[in-house]
Amino acid sequence: PTLGSGSHAVHVPSNDVMVNITAVGADDPTSNGVRSGVDGFEVAWDQSETWSPSQAANRSADWTGGTFEATSDGAWWFHIATVDVAGNWTSTEHLGPFDIDTRKPVATVTTDRTTIASGSPIYEDSLVVTVTVTYDEAMDTMTEPTITLQDAGTHWGAQTSLGWTGNTIYRATFTHNGTQEPMLPDTVITAFARVSSGSGATDLAGNEDVGGDSDPFDIDTRKPCLLYTSPSP
Repeated sequence: PTLGSGSHAVHVPSNDVMVNITAVGADDPTSNGVRSGVDGFEVAWDQSETWSPSQAANRSADWTGGTFEATSDGAWWFHIATVDVAGNWTSTEHLGPFDIDTRKPVATVTTDRTTIASGSPIYEDSLVVTVTVTYDEAMDTMTEPTITLQDAGTHWGAQTSLGWTGNTIYRATFTHNGTQEPMLPDTVITAFARVSSGSGATDLAGNEDVGGDSDPFDIDTRKPCLLYTSPSP
């Protein structure tokens, strides 16, 4: 028979575990002027590229396909052998691999900013933070994660995409609007970058990402003030 699938393409990752297989056009060719006709098929669905039939038919002659479940991630194959009424078996036919991937990609989020003590906070003359999102598998670069900057205020411009490096690393920048942070004694204003789960980025199989947060960084946009004191008389 001619094998095909109406639900999946060979070598194309998918997160759909139910794979539809079609097997049509089976025929018993004439041999020495005799044709006995198709009697049935033996089929198998597994994660092996090769397969040897046991020559015990498990599908009738009118079988034209069905749906098979991939019970784990990885590559899956469909196999079929045909037997005629006289008991003659064909060579085995194979269709695959069908690449099944149901695992969500995980994001690691970092920035190029640090605490004041580490020397690279947001400050008056340096208001741009670059956020890097690194995924643990290949991603669909036609999608992008949505990143938010979390702090005590709403002082950030919109996400400016720098695009993908390869298919695992995404970068974007945000610009602080320079609003002076409140002067609070013994308090440091901190922020961090967040990629929420299901942020918009997907892997090659269409699985949405699992997000994460960056380490915190400090914001210091308030100009220093000189304090004058009068000496005691």
